[in-house]
Amino acid sequence: VHWCQPIDIVNWRYTMLYIASNALEDQFNQPMTIKLASRQMQQVKMIMDSAVYELSPTNILTKIINVLDDEEILSFWTVNSVENMETRRFESVQHYISNNFHSECKVETLANISGLSKYYFTRLFKETFHISPAKYLMNYRMNRAVKDLLDNTNLSMSEIAHQNGFFDESHFDKLFKQYHGVSPKKYQLQLS
Repeated sequence: VHWCQPIDIVNWRYTMLYIASNALEDQFNQPMTIKLASRQMQQVKMIMDSAVYELSPTNILTKIINVLDDEEILSFWTVNSVENMETRRFESVQHYISNNFHSECKVETLANISGLSKYYFTRLFKETFHISPAKYLMNYRMNRAVKDLLDNTNLSMSEIAHQNGFFDESHFDKLFKQYHGVSPKKYQLQLS
């Protein structure tokens, strides 16, 4: 789950490239984050700018992977192997959230799934994901709601709120404004 809160939804203040985990199964079997050197970032940006003319996502991905230096990836991998182990510990929790985000997900339930006490689970979750379990869940719901706003324009705001785990439309509207600075309807209109 990724979330950020831009000041202006049209002008972003940073660039992030997210590659779905299943796209790299052959190269890597664990999630990882790499901060690119400015040279690599410029090369990736050029590839993404030219991606408009590229028909194959596989070719784009191959070009991006070629930009990354194997030594840099391996050194990053070694330094972060403990962090990756902790991330794997929460895979069942993430899976549970992705299947049950629309209903009530209590921290106690998530802790039980991980096999940890509620307090240790919360602390370890924050250390691993740099966000609380409750905020993670809210970000997941908000990301799904944004996807529904853009993909399912025939749904009412009440339906989108309900199917994404918000109490009601006004609760959804209030939280959406906190995250995005505008109402869900206005956000939908700006991006369509």
